[in-house]
Amino acid sequence: MHLLSLGLKFCHFIFSVAIIGKHARLIRWNRGGAVVTERFSYAEQPRLLAHFFWRFNLSNPEHRGLDKSVTDAEADFDGRENCAKLKLSPSTELFKYEVPDDNVSRAQRDYSDPSRPYYYIGPYLNFASRSLIGRATRSLPVYDPDTCRVVYLKDTWRINSDDIQKEGDAYRILHEHKVPHIVPFEYGNDVGGHGSHTMTHEYVDGAWICSSPLSTSHIHYRMVLDVVGREMSIFRPKHELASAVTDAMEAHQDAYDAADILHRDVSVGNIIITDDGEGLQRPTS
Repeated sequence: MHLLSLGLKFCHFIFSVAIIGKHARLIRWNRGGAVVTERFSYAEQPRLLAHFFWRFNLSNPEHRGLDKSVTDAEADFDGRENCAKLKLSPSTELFKYEVPDDNVSRAQRDYSDPSRPYYYIGPYLNFASRSLIGRATRSLPVYDPDTCRVVYLKDTWRINSDDIQKEGDAYRILHEHKVPHIVPFEYGNDVGGHGSHTMTHEYVDGAWICSSPLSTSHIHYRMVLDVVGREMSIFRPKHELASAVTDAMEAHQDAYDAADILHRDVSVGNIIITDDGEGLQRPTS
């Protein structure tokens, strides 16, 4: 249930109440794990449970866990027109995804107001992961209302570590070293907002912990790539598949030789085929 709640909603975290007989526990879930309170009797201490629900009821949506960077697109955009451009049913519910950028991308914008948020329009982000914790990567084609193009949006929870660079930074390094057959990168950065950094890892050293659980800090990250392409399994003539694999091998070799970047997840999901038959590599999945 909690996996579905995190996956089917645009949430950074959720709360739940576990009722076991006459006792209860409060639980806060996020992509780093769960923090559970000690057991208490709601019959003998009814104020604890009542106080939790009272505070939850008075909280704003963001403090209840809602991801405010995703909103309903119906009020701002023509749903039928955008569905047609994305080749979706006219009745498909559309959302407006805010994609933050960093100073490098912001400086490259040709807008009168470069500080304004950058939005893309698309359907619900399908959630494929069966794990409650981890990166929870989701991706799909979206429509860019500023350039009138269909591009590729990726939403994930990156590992918060100084030793692991942001995916957008990896793209820039590859492009700077002119590594061929790399998907063009547009914008991307940490989403921000309350709950966009997991907090479960902050409690693993508590004196009250009965074991030593592993919990990794994650940060909500979203980015956009300039090419959608096709999965490598959807090739047309046989030579297109062979050409795509050759292009990907060249990209991997040049990434290591020229940019000192070693791809650690070479898989079908990280290689796409363009309409021209070129194989393009995504740095990470």
